Amino acid sequence: MAVEFNMTPLSSTVGVEISGLDLSRTLPPATVVALIAALRNHHLMLFRGLDLTSEDQARFARYFGETSLRELGRAESESADNQYVSNVRPDGIFGKGELDFHIDQLFLEKPLKALILYAVEVPGEGGGTKFLNTQAVYDAMPPDLRARLQGLRCRHARAYDKKTTADWNVVDAAEAQPSWVHPLLYGDPETGRQAIWVNKLTTLGIEGLPADESAALIAEVRAYFYDDAFTYSHAWETGDMILWNNLVLQHARLPFDPGTARTLRRTAIL
Repeated sequence: MAVEFNMTPLSSTVGVEISGLDLSRTLPPATVVALIAALRNHHLMLFRGLDLTSEDQARFARYFGETSLRELGRAESESADNQYVSNVRPDGIFGKGELDFHIDQLFLEKPLKALILYAVEVPGEGGGTKFLNTQAVYDAMPPDLRARLQGLRCRHARAYDKKTTADWNVVDAAEAQPSWVHPLLYGDPETGRQAIWVNKLTTLGIEGLPADESAALIAEVRAYFYDDAFTYSHAWETGDMILWNNLVLQHARLPFDPGTARTLRRTAIL
């Protein structure tokens, strides 16, 4: 059976827009195989103009792996599969403020494999999400910097302060403060390409280096994150859905008026 959907590149380094599929229905196995390949090759897939229930979104997510509610919100989620990134819902998490580039849950042994966001309600201006291809960043670094990063390991921790946990409506770090050490460079097992595992918020430092040397090297690495040649910036419209590879791409939230409503339905994939 032919797999019938269209792919349009979003940028030279990040993502494709997928059109021609009805995600409110169960997809044929051949289509699922083709979508898995598209995610592997392009790291991000955008679908526009959808009208999906929470159950539709969870079914789609499970084509790519097991869903999980690993972030502990202060209010019980209405679904066993999905949560809401929202500044207006009582069960909304991570709803406030600007967020710099990060990979979700580097403080755990196994960070999330992928994530989905589906736009339920979005501001008229601002509040977009920016995605960064850290494999492309690594490839563009000078050879001497790439060599210095080989073999280094970073410790990460869920060490949010009380204001952050309150703003994000998640369990206080004193109650849930996991920590893990990962290689600074993540090697993709299928391609061998290197991605960069360093977060501004949760990376404590590079193991074995003095604190000042660690901070300087991390800052040197992160300085490359702000070259738009390696990014795709998405301005959300209601009904948009994005699935991305959390092990390769970092993502950031762009500023928006906190007095406007912003709600995205989030599915985490193991």
